[in-house]
Amino acid sequence: MPAEYEYDSERNLITARFLDVVTDEELRDLATAIADDTRITPGAREIVDLRKIGKVKVTATGLRHVAAMDKRNFERIGGQIIAVVAPTELLFGMVRMYQMISELNRSPSTVKAFREYDAAWEWLSAQGDKPL
Repeated sequence: MPAEYEYDSERNLITARFLDVVTDEELRDLATAIADDTRITPGAREIVDLRKIGKVKVTATGLRHVAAMDKRNFERIGGQIIAVVAPTELLFGMVRMYQMISELNRSPSTVKAFREYDAAWEWLSAQGDKPL
């Protein structure tokens, strides 16, 4: 499975992972699955782990599409707080592009890129109304 996620309802925490190859379709499918998951409540925090990606086949169009989905899904899941672990230059740049597209679209979610998992987790844990 190229992308997967788990949801911890006690902490309102989504943990997502991309494995091997990430494409526009995989990105969109994961975003759709999370948006359609009725267990997830508004204000969820999410950590996205890109450390196991071997190939990147994501386009700027794909990033814009997912950012637009976030805005459309606001009514049901609210603004999320998303930390993305992107250890390589390519992945980090891709996440920064997504972050800028989201900001330009006035997305209700906050996205931040990190090179290391521990730094992402520390930042994410400090967000919201209680530590993780």
